[in-house]
Amino acid sequence: ALAAAVDEATGAVAGVSDGAVTALAAVVLGRAGFIALIEERNQVLAGNIREACLQPPQHLRGGGEAEDAAGAGAAVVAVLGMAHLEGVRAALLVEQ
Repeated sequence: ALAAAVDEATGAVAGVSDGAVTALAAVVLGRAGFIALIEERNQVLAGNIREACLQPPQHLRGGGEAEDAAGAGAAVVAVLGMAHLEGVRAALLVEQ
């Protein structure tokens, strides 16, 4: 036998449309939370990349000859997932 969900306050039996509305609400709210999390993480990643770019090259940190930080061989490599590429790129292009 199938058990039906009954609202104790009203005695109404939950139908398929009620479940669909609940599922849709969960998807929408879950997606909003996911997007907020991705956007926040994009800002953190962009800030860390920017900070790394402003550091002198590792071989100059020990007090060797002074050379411009943007000199030959100076590079920052960041490996990002596809979900972060555009957001981090946009954050890095914004002047701070």
